[in-house]
Amino acid sequence: MAAVRVTLEQAGGVLRRRDLLARGISDWQISVALRAGEIVRARQGWFAVPVLPDTVMRALSVGGFVAGMAALESYGVWIPGGRDHRILMARNASRFSRRARSAGAEIVCGAATHPDPTSRRSSWRAAPLEAFAQVLSTCDRDTAIVLADSMLRAGLVTADALREIFANSHRRTSEWFELVDARADAGGETMARLWLGDACISTVPQFVVPGAGPFDLRVSARGLLEIDGRAHHDSTETYLRDREKDLRAAVWGFDVLRITYAQLERQWPDCLAVIRRWHGEHGPVER
Repeated sequence: MAAVRVTLEQAGGVLRRRDLLARGISDWQISVALRAGEIVRARQGWFAVPVLPDTVMRALSVGGFVAGMAALESYGVWIPGGRDHRILMARNASRFSRRARSAGAEIVCGAATHPDPTSRRSSWRAAPLEAFAQVLSTCDRDTAIVLADSMLRAGLVTADALREIFANSHRRTSEWFELVDARADAGGETMARLWLGDACISTVPQFVVPGAGPFDLRVSARGLLEIDGRAHHDSTETYLRDREKDLRAAVWGFDVLRITYAQLERQWPDCLAVIRRWHGEHGPVER
């Protein structure tokens, strides 16, 4: 039943049976939605939409609380490689530990952030800022800024709240907030911006060319960088749209370097060499 799935989606993707009933959904509707594949049973008495990340489903299946990177992913935050698979377990959940470890996760038992299992509040994941603080305590600079950019872009947090988290987390992170930029449209763009900054190359995120729209980064006076994301598919429509966009940029005198996310990760020195050559040919970004 569409109504059941919509109700779950509006609640973040997961609800207990009693919460569904409280929202006017009947047991019959739940059964029909299960048979139709509109929803799945996460564990006894808990239901979820079938498109949640695997880590979230594993945590739910063993009675865990979704934390850190897994929680951020469940909010739609752009996640870099090397995911954090932590599952927080309640103090009385030791009977789940073996099942949880078999799910391929790091288990943190007796975590204070785990909700009271007797509570009627439907809580199964950390709030965005709580999850980010958990990740920030151990992650590197690039991961932190990628996550922060994505959270701001999605409207999950405010800049002031993020500034406070950075300042209070650890001495090593206190200055990282200055690198956050809500204009970033994807994590690959943030990574390229940070790496170019490390090379003392200024950039302009989401630079708009008349008639062509925004490009990920302006990297020199006449150079534009476009990064096709990990989920980018070269359908005919996408291919033609990208070429039209590049042509419009060329009309205005811009060169476009279009790379894949894999090339960004594996061939960054080559990409940087092109951008340095552009700087020698027509100068840095004009601010």
